[in-house]
Amino acid sequence: SRWKGRAASLKEPWRKKEKSFLSGCTKGRRIFSVGLVFFLGWLPMLLANYPGFMMYDSSEQWYQAIGEWNLNNHHPVWHTLLIKAGVWLSSLIFGEIVPEYGVLIYTLLQMVIMSIIFSVVVEWLYESAHKSIWIGSILYYLLFPIHSIQGISMVKDSIFGCFVLLLTAQVYKLYLSHGEWGKGWKNMLGIVFFRNNGFAVVLLTGLVLFLFYKNIRKQIFISGITVAVCFLLQNTVIFRAFDIQQTKLAEAIGMPINQIANIVSHDRELTENEKNLIEAVMPLEEIKEKYNVHYTDSIKFSESYRGYVIEQSKKTYLKLWLTLLCKYPGDCIEASLNLTIGFWYPGVSKGAVSLAMEEKDFYLKEIGIETQKLKLRNKIFDSFMGDDIRESTLFSGFFSIGNFVILIFLLCAFVLVRKGRKALSIFLPFIAVWLTLLIATPSYCETRYIYSAFTVIPVYIAGLGNNIYGKKAV
Repeated sequence: SRWKGRAASLKEPWRKKEKSFLSGCTKGRRIFSVGLVFFLGWLPMLLANYPGFMMYDSSEQWYQAIGEWNLNNHHPVWHTLLIKAGVWLSSLIFGEIVPEYGVLIYTLLQMVIMSIIFSVVVEWLYESAHKSIWIGSILYYLLFPIHSIQGISMVKDSIFGCFVLLLTAQVYKLYLSHGEWGKGWKNMLGIVFFRNNGFAVVLLTGLVLFLFYKNIRKQIFISGITVAVCFLLQNTVIFRAFDIQQTKLAEAIGMPINQIANIVSHDRELTENEKNLIEAVMPLEEIKEKYNVHYTDSIKFSESYRGYVIEQSKKTYLKLWLTLLCKYPGDCIEASLNLTIGFWYPGVSKGAVSLAMEEKDFYLKEIGIETQKLKLRNKIFDSFMGDDIRESTLFSGFFSIGNFVILIFLLCAFVLVRKGRKALSIFLPFIAVWLTLLIATPSYCETRYIYSAFTVIPVYIAGLGNNIYGKKAV
């Protein structure tokens, strides 16, 4: 194929020497071997935090998985079904549902999936990048602790971040091969099914690729139609057949909620109609009391919050939001910056993985699991998980979401100057994730929400070796 020909032309002289070092090792064996290295390398993290990590979202999905709550798409159904698979396997082995083993088997399944995806991308780097990039990528996925932590966390974002990595690698191949699209729609399906903003990510990525690559518009169009049909079938036929509830609108309008709350908290002048519309959803005085500049949950999960009113009158409340946005743009910008600060500013006071260990232990105990700490788990590790990490300038900078986002955009700027617009396509999947997060984030700084910023780095760094950031575009 054209891609293989292009990849062959990119190989460096060191490849001949390495062939002898890896003689007889097929592509499949390399993928299996590197994946096994990742899996085994993450086991100490699992043993120290047996049987895995849970949080509020995880406990909701757990009760759906064991059948005590009805399935809903507030958290992606396909991820909940993966948890259910862990529960089913544990009950098959032990004859009954044992929470400890259900969580453990799910964690092992997720570790296997992530190990395979990372290994597939590393194999592509082996074929197309310099030896140092290939080795560095293995060490990065193996030793950088955020990957092993996400690997044992029962959250949708871990696998989602891996699918974003796969699509990023696919688009990189597309750029290097001048139009070898392959089977990119499969990676898009993973993005759509494992996060509720996934369809917006795929739509934005697909539209820009369609504009950039005229020679493969047909393939991109077919891929887009395939993903759209699967998405519609999921949201209509499948969800209705199994009586699965859709995500509430409040989950997608976190930013407008906080913007209006900020206007109310500043006692800005409102017309009687505007007051009545806001009061119909939540009393003004309670908005002032509940409003938290860094979170939307304090409002949308309040007992007095009536989100169904917005659901019933979408156009009216859209008009209200646009009106207030035009009247008080400063308050809206302030609310937006406060709610998204952790995703673009490096010095935010929050732990490397956002949730402190006490909270993770609490959700395990809630479903009947008494946590046991091994010697590998200590005060240093616990502080890494919580706010204490920000007391160290070194650690804060090393694990900062903002720093990784800034690094990616700096590389993106180099591409724009050196290679022109088409090379920007490599950054599309991550940029789409980042933009949709800024619009709908419920929290100002959650590592798991933007985990893809940590997964895609080796692919972008590989571009340094392949001269993506080198010669200036003519």
